[in-house]
Amino acid sequence: MNPLLPDIIILTQREHQRLNNQVKRLQQYDLDVDVLEQYRQGWADNLGYQKESLLLLQAVDRLIESLELGEYDQSLYDEVCMQIGLYKRSTWTILKHLEGSLSPYMDRWAKVYPELKDDFKARYESNKALSVHEQGMLMRSFIEPRRAKAFPAVKGVKDRSGSLMDRLFGRSSEASKKSADVGCVSKKLLWFRNGFLLEVLKSLGHSLPPFGWLYEATVRIKF
Repeated sequence: MNPLLPDIIILTQREHQRLNNQVKRLQQYDLDVDVLEQYRQGWADNLGYQKESLLLLQAVDRLIESLELGEYDQSLYDEVCMQIGLYKRSTWTILKHLEGSLSPYMDRWAKVYPELKDDFKARYESNKALSVHEQGMLMRSFIEPRRAKAFPAVKGVKDRSGSLMDRLFGRSSEASKKSADVGCVSKKLLWFRNGFLLEVLKSLGHSLPPFGWLYEATVRIKF
């Protein structure tokens, strides 16, 4: 039994509640750029699961860019909301992968047991509540070392981050520079009533499992 795991579950649930409140605001479809940039900065600085937040940050960037160009596309708001939902699910997935079952710490309604909440309060908030940033840093300090241990870097690869396409297709940054120029991509967002499909760069001939948005992309290949 990991003594810190209940703390991370509590912090994760708090984070998800904040995101739920932001989704309600986003679904009014009337936020200006300043508010969206505040959301974006807060997510980048404070979300506890950094790698899982990548697609969410990209989605809000597209929405901000559209509004700055004087365009209004309600589906871009919907994309941000969808990515928030995917982020929340992925946080539980990675946490369970790293630590195993979470059920010993929660009841059947996924509420952390009161005594564990009391322990959390005594440990971290006996004088004042943790700030949002402090909560995010606590989660990161817990998650990232365990992630690094569970998914060790490949020997000889200095930079594991790369671009989204490099990670999806298992290419090194150097190889991707030689194989394709994705600097200019023509894309069209398509909404599906019963689900979403992300087919990234179809012209490269790769197939991916269904998730996210569908991009119809035209890519100039350079060899």
